[in-house]
Amino acid sequence: MIILPCPISVEEWPALAMQHRLHAQRALVGLDGELTLVIESLTGEDIWCSDRKDKTMQEAMSSLKKILQEMLVTAAKMPGKAVRHDLPGGLRIDVLINHLDNTTHMQLSRNYTWPSATEFATVLNHLPYDLPLDLEPLRQVHDDRYYLRCKWETIALEAPSPTPPDHQQAARSAGLAGKQ
Repeated sequence: MIILPCPISVEEWPALAMQHRLHAQRALVGLDGELTLVIESLTGEDIWCSDRKDKTMQEAMSSLKKILQEMLVTAAKMPGKAVRHDLPGGLRIDVLINHLDNTTHMQLSRNYTWPSATEFATVLNHLPYDLPLDLEPLRQVHDDRYYLRCKWETIALEAPSPTPPDHQQAARSAGLAGKQ
């Protein structure tokens, strides 16, 4: 998820475009002479625009944490069955808990492009417990859908950790940074 400050000045645009890998599809000029850019993320991430960046980011991350918590609770009640959630912007999250070998399986996927390392790290950082920092995703493609898959030993949800580890660094060390 990319959250941009709004409005964006002409001077700020080049740096933001490079930092977040954005592309201006077209420019529109309103009757009042105001220029509006129609932008897209080259990584496929959602783009949010807010004049209150901190509050919007907190709300979005709080929502992701709730979604993941609900997915894990549901998956624990239905062993061997995948629980799926499609996020706005095209990122899909699937979770499956296998009680036979006590493992939790998670996959992030997108159509026609890889989920980003940032998305992978963000999802892992918002799980209700800590995971090993060396967790490396397996990359797979099936019918134009690109998957990052991982698994870990199932962890009880009764003891969530207040401070998640930095999976952004783990994603970089796994060689995912900059790949799509």
